[in-house]
Amino acid sequence: MRMRDTRLRASAAITVAIAITFAAVAGFMSLPASAAQTLPADDRIHARAQADVTGDGVDDSILLVGHPYSDDSQFCTSHDVVVYDGVTGDRITMVLGGTSGGYPGTLFVGRIDDDRALDVVVAIPTGGSGGITNPYVVSFQGGKPRFLGDPQALAHGAQLDAHGLDHFRVRINDSERGRQFMLGLPGPGSTSGPELDYYDGIYSKSGKLVQPIDISIDDVGGLEVAPISRTGLNELVTYQKVWAVAHANSIGMVRTVWRWTGRQLAIAAVDVTPLFTPEAYAEYIASFDKSKPAEAVEKAVAEYKARFELAPPYFREDAFREFRQFHLAIAAAEGMSLEKRAGLADPPKTGEATQAAYERLPRLASQLNASNEYKKAGLNAVYDGEGTWTVVPRPGSSAEQFGRLLPPAAADFVGLDDRERNERWQYDAAIVVPLAELGSRVASWEAYLAKYPDSAFAKEAGTHFKRALSALLMGTSNTPHYDYTTKRVRPDVIEALKAYTKAYPGTPSAEAALDALKAFEEGGNVLSAAVRREINQALDRATKAGEGEI
Repeated sequence: MRMRDTRLRASAAITVAIAITFAAVAGFMSLPASAAQTLPADDRIHARAQADVTGDGVDDSILLVGHPYSDDSQFCTSHDVVVYDGVTGDRITMVLGGTSGGYPGTLFVGRIDDDRALDVVVAIPTGGSGGITNPYVVSFQGGKPRFLGDPQALAHGAQLDAHGLDHFRVRINDSERGRQFMLGLPGPGSTSGPELDYYDGIYSKSGKLVQPIDISIDDVGGLEVAPISRTGLNELVTYQKVWAVAHANSIGMVRTVWRWTGRQLAIAAVDVTPLFTPEAYAEYIASFDKSKPAEAVEKAVAEYKARFELAPPYFREDAFREFRQFHLAIAAAEGMSLEKRAGLADPPKTGEATQAAYERLPRLASQLNASNEYKKAGLNAVYDGEGTWTVVPRPGSSAEQFGRLLPPAAADFVGLDDRERNERWQYDAAIVVPLAELGSRVASWEAYLAKYPDSAFAKEAGTHFKRALSALLMGTSNTPHYDYTTKRVRPDVIEALKAYTKAYPGTPSAEAALDALKAFEEGGNVLSAAVRREINQALDRATKAGEGEI
């Protein structure tokens, strides 16, 4: 079934790179009719986008196509980038070749060189140890495909020399650019592997290097496309893991920036940084004093920037997730403090005292929201139902605090999650927004899961999606979809579900809405136990599809 997505669509006038992930999003964008006729039946479309990559001012359809090893295998022996010209409809193919064997990858569209057309960046996970990923940068300017950089050079990354030194140190030499970097080795009994001594027989007890140590630098294991300030162009950033003796013993990361020189894509800068894991970051910020929210948040953000500015995007995403949990913990503590200040921490002795405490809450919340402490801490006191108030992260605060370091999957998640926390669609088990607004939130979460199926936030996004879709299809305990007297489904519910199927055709949630409408009709528009079972089955199918399980 052909599907289209009207929710997280990329603009054609992009000046920064757009990442389109495989999985469900591949089904949401329409293709020229010729595509279905010309692609071999066995080929798999892993990613797609709409953008002007030929330079004629008209959007083209771009596909990342894999040639599967077998019908039941995710592994593809090779990949092609296929473009359908937006003007002529012609198919233009760039064969990536045998080195492009791997698993479903990602496709980025952005301006890498200085011509009129946008360029295509592809990343193919090989399945090799260390998450090795092969990158390809392709131009389709004028309908003539060509590589902007040598794929082999991009895959191997920066070529550096590594040498072990006394006192558990490693020197990394970048002879081409005349730079040196120093890394430390986690010593025997370190927290990263207390039971392991990788250096037995290599270092003496005093730290003297007694025989050569094996220091290795992987091929590229991660990449991203980042905007170059005030140019309208983008640079490619690749990451390589540095390890000692055993692959599990990571000691650092090589970050290489590639830029267009006017003739080719070449290395512009290389940095080597010690490895600081998101888990270590979480452990460190957990020690901060949460009674001073602004100070604690500012320290945690500063630590994130210092530790992860040069880290690969998956490290930054995982580390931000740890910050998010830290921020939510601070907010929860502030919510309890708010109740205590209002006089609700201990049960009041009289009804009048209870009423007075609840009446104090809105005034105290307003004062906190206007304070510099809450503005700096990125916090917001909000109504929580049944007369209570709580504290949550302020919308937009994470984008303000982390800026360009916030990976797209994290930025999109926190934008949606902040809306759920600050503008609730449900209070006291009652839906408090129009069903059209609830449907919009369902669609937004579904689109997030389609775009970022492997995000560190995918599980939380899936919970939001299922909860909202359940309410859209069946209502809630205090806002049922039926009339209390007749038990018949309300006409406005029928109309809302019909409108949803028209707004988001072909999506798993719209299919569930169609199944719900059919169940209502066959059940005489009465929400019986049998009808509920049918809708719950539709809900399960939609959430599994939305989360990429089927």
